[in-house]
Amino acid sequence: ETLSILDSGRAEVLYQYVLNDHPEIFYSSSFSMEGRERNGVLSSLSVQPVYTMTKQQQQEKQQQIDQTMTAVLTSMPAGLDAYGQVKYVYDYVIDHTDYVLDSPDNQNICSVFLNGESVCQGYAKATQYLLKKLGFEVTLIFGTEQTGADHVWNLVKVDGDYYYMDTTWGEMQFSDQGESKGINYNFLLITTEELLQTHRIVSEIPVPVCTAVCDDMTDNYYVREKLLFQEKDYDRLKLLIEQAKAKGETVVRFRCGSGQLYREMLDELFEQQKIFTLVNGDAITYSSDDKMHTIFVFMQ
Repeated sequence: ETLSILDSGRAEVLYQYVLNDHPEIFYSSSFSMEGRERNGVLSSLSVQPVYTMTKQQQQEKQQQIDQTMTAVLTSMPAGLDAYGQVKYVYDYVIDHTDYVLDSPDNQNICSVFLNGESVCQGYAKATQYLLKKLGFEVTLIFGTEQTGADHVWNLVKVDGDYYYMDTTWGEMQFSDQGESKGINYNFLLITTEELLQTHRIVSEIPVPVCTAVCDDMTDNYYVREKLLFQEKDYDRLKLLIEQAKAKGETVVRFRCGSGQLYREMLDELFEQQKIFTLVNGDAITYSSDDKMHTIFVFMQ
């Protein structure tokens, strides 16, 4: 493609934007650039993608990806609203992907859809690819996570509002035996303020500020699933535990609407051991997130 700019640095940024907006370009991750001069003055720049596979290999992989997409989309329950579709994608990517640092193709969608192993950029691009197939406005966000390591996640527009979601961080904490304890929904459709508790955005272009507050952020997981507590209500928590048991589920998640309520419930439930009056003496373990004010009760 011949560009109408002569700034090689800007051309590189533009090419990266194309890759960021098009996760379906899994067969190229870099490019070569050639400048043309006229009378000793640079007159044009030509950008040529560097392909990581042959055309036949690309077509074969695309066919396999298309088969996976057909299975994913036909398995999605009928009648889901926008929130339900986003949650379905969140669940799918997490359930079908293991985080493996040296996994092949881990910077593109092949790692998730064909291999089931990836790192954050593969997770985010696969999430983006699925959501775009469903008609959502979604992009990649680059930055760092709380340890300072580079990280990638998504910004998505749902019902007219922007939210962040991070499928890489959707894996629940592991048990002592190394087994997954389910999905962590703390990073499904959250605000900028909530995101910045654990992430830092590093973007060359402005990104919208997600400003919905907890009370009216209707597409946040804890709000939509009625798992947000604005006051202590142990009868309600007991009912949630009983409903989870009836469904054969082993984890109950809920979120507190304030830091003070979170600390009080942690103390009463686990230091004063009120939790055992709610689970009828069953053995439990628990986990909590001080930044997101969420509590997880694992029933054994």
